Amino acid sequence: MLAVVMGAVHPVSGGWHLEDPVHIPFPDGKWMLIVKHSQFHVFIEGQKPNDLPTFMNEVGSIVQGCLDSLGFHLVSPLRAEIRSMVVDGNMLIQRRPGWPELSPELLTDPSIPHITGDKLQPFLAAAMCEPLVRFALADLRVAMESPDDTGYLAYRAVESVRQWFLAGDEEDKRARTQAWMDMRAALDLDESRLRSLGELARQRRHGGVALITETQRKEALLLARDVVARFIAHINERGTSST
Repeated sequence: MLAVVMGAVHPVSGGWHLEDPVHIPFPDGKWMLIVKHSQFHVFIEGQKPNDLPTFMNEVGSIVQGCLDSLGFHLVSPLRAEIRSMVVDGNMLIQRRPGWPELSPELLTDPSIPHITGDKLQPFLAAAMCEPLVRFALADLRVAMESPDDTGYLAYRAVESVRQWFLAGDEEDKRARTQAWMDMRAALDLDESRLRSLGELARQRRHGGVALITETQRKEALLLARDVVARFIAHINERGTSST
């Protein structure tokens, strides 16, 4: 396979660049990364993967690692955004800015130009009044941006929701257990699905390596988004003060 992955380095206004190409050898091929004018290109020679979307995430992870190395020395937070990949000169895969498969409405009608006030207002009200809502929404945003950390961040968004139901001290195991039970009861959540998400997040939560496929990312985000949406509906009905 001969492939080229293209994207941008944010903030684009910085005009970020690497002085020389970065050559990355692998057992089954070789890559070359070029960064100029806040744009990057990765030229790839190697075996064609079975799962191209997951492969694009892996490319993005390595590019991000290189940018984090540059950002470490420049003391600047740089972010890689993959925009497209050309495979063997005849296949173009474009990365969409959003993920409509996570929303039944957008999937049914992707031409929806805006979100109506009746859908958005409860989220705005909750976000303005409740820090835990802001934390959860922020984690979901970064979970979509950072494939390596999707499972961990999706679970952390759920944990922010669980914090709202915590009646005692976080160090109190019984209080934590009761908070999980109260959350599941109030939001009508399935315990086994939450435990599966927790297992998916476990390695990254403790600083380890956790390989995650695009399918697993989708499942994690669908669950976490559902929990957050139910939570926002719940606190708008009950008020935003912690129970």
